[in-house]
Amino acid sequence: MSFTSITIQGNIISTETLEKIRSGENYPHQQAVDFGFEKKVVLREKIASAWATVRGQWEVFRTKLENLPENDTGFTITRKFWIIPFLYELGYDIEASTAETVNQKSYAINFRDRNRDDFPVIVTGYYEKLDRKPESGRFRMSPHALMQEYLNCTEHLYGLVTNGKSLRLLRDSNKLSRLAYIEFDLEKIMEDGLYNEFAVLYRLLHSSRMPQSRDKAEESIIEYYHQESIDSGSRIREKLREAVHDAIIILANGFLKNSQNYEFIELVRRNEINPETMYKLLLRCIYRIIFLATIEERNLVYPKLNYKDPEYEKLQRLK
Repeated sequence: MSFTSITIQGNIISTETLEKIRSGENYPHQQAVDFGFEKKVVLREKIASAWATVRGQWEVFRTKLENLPENDTGFTITRKFWIIPFLYELGYDIEASTAETVNQKSYAINFRDRNRDDFPVIVTGYYEKLDRKPESGRFRMSPHALMQEYLNCTEHLYGLVTNGKSLRLLRDSNKLSRLAYIEFDLEKIMEDGLYNEFAVLYRLLHSSRMPQSRDKAEESIIEYYHQESIDSGSRIREKLREAVHDAIIILANGFLKNSQNYEFIELVRRNEINPETMYKLLLRCIYRIIFLATIEERNLVYPKLNYKDPEYEKLQRLK
């Protein structure tokens, strides 16, 4: 994936679906009318206008951050000068909310969009972690865990969690064994001027994507994208299965056709090679190639080199 500010955990939205959304208006639900605008409106212009507004608001917010007293979590200014204006540009009109009790447990969902059947949003301070219980005691567990548990025990299907630095979309799932979400690094998007990735955020997380009401959540656009992601994952796995099958045949035939492998070929002719053992060895080889190719593509083998870096030029001279 070429996105630098987007993190995907679990199967809430696939990389393939994100790429299609980035492609723009040729993908389902990416016309201006799908966002609640008039047909004559140019969606790209709306996104560009929102970008200009939030970048200006970010500068205001960043100035406020610099003047914060020591040990201030930044909750008030994050809420007032950044997240409420930011989400407003995405079509949300969130209001402060009181805690809700469900199954004798309290859920401090501190903001909701009343226009979308109390769509839940948790906002915390810029200097607080989404995966850690705040020291302020505002939440009884981490903001992420609180939202996930709330979605799992209510009829709400989706919710947003943010500290102003990152924005996460979560989905109801009682089968989660680990964190599952899609996260946008707002700080990186703003500081690095990543307009294209803001456009993806806009196209995916605009309020028009979210359920209009709890009882019609499965008809929402975001749920359509979620189901598309599951289907695309199945297609990818099927293609991978076929590719592994073909690769095993190509490798096996390669070993048999190479005249330098005469000892191996002779063993095969005498039926002294166990086919099952041979298959397992080839399969292991293919999986290792896939593993190495994957971690290399994700820059996990070595840091991604900057072509303008003097160290890169030294490496080139050594070749």
